[in-house]
Amino acid sequence: MNHLAHSLYDLIKFLDKIREQDIHLYLHQQNMDTSSAAAAAFIAASEVFFKFQKQLIQTRVKAGLNKAKSQGKRLGRPPVPPSQIQIARAELIRGTGVRATARKTTISPASVQRLKNKLVKSGMLAAVVVGLFLSVPAPVQAGYLEKHFDHDDMTIQDWAERRDHAAKTLDDVNACYAEEMRLQKAHRYGADYLRSLEEDGGGYIPTPVVNRESRRMQELVYLALDKVRMIKWNIRGHTDPVGDCKKATQDSIDRILQIRNRYPPLSDHE
Repeated sequence: MNHLAHSLYDLIKFLDKIREQDIHLYLHQQNMDTSSAAAAAFIAASEVFFKFQKQLIQTRVKAGLNKAKSQGKRLGRPPVPPSQIQIARAELIRGTGVRATARKTTISPASVQRLKNKLVKSGMLAAVVVGLFLSVPAPVQAGYLEKHFDHDDMTIQDWAERRDHAAKTLDDVNACYAEEMRLQKAHRYGADYLRSLEEDGGGYIPTPVVNRESRRMQELVYLALDKVRMIKWNIRGHTDPVGDCKKATQDSIDRILQIRNRYPPLSDHE
């Protein structure tokens, strides 16, 4: 019987399968005949024991997961740091391969491939195909196309328009990325300003107030970053993606400045 199945579950599945075809199993050394009443009772008892064991394991696993959730623990793999995602995205846009990008970051090749698929779907990698070609001088490009361009559904003029559109897409992505950097710089400026006025550092603002206002600034920045990144993910779906990124960034910066202006400098306060 040890060679018949690796586990009780496999054995029960095998016996059920042959029983459906009206086939019985006879084991001489174990003195077992599935056509007998005793063997049928043994199989039925084994099925009950297996189901009980399976439900017991499931209950324990669910109890462990619920306990971990109640303690605030995060289940599954740790999230990839946003900084690594930004590096990987920039490398893919430059035309770096999936494995080479994975080696430059802490992200697995499978995750980098998923990121690349999203970029391709959103149109952000449209410039990758012609990225190297754009670095070639225009006369060389024209001569190469005249000799080697062969496409039934596209003329050289159509290809040139798509190339220019791909280049503009890359410029829009880089401009939105610059807005992300401006947001983070504004957040650092506002948080550092509040810290300079903290009571523990010789200022006049209580520490709880500084922490509260810093969290508000952080929330504003995160919301704006989400908007900018959504625009980048679907950059072809926006008529003016750079303008939309700048508007989302400026709205957040204006609200950060409102928080900052509630607390005048130490010299004015005195």
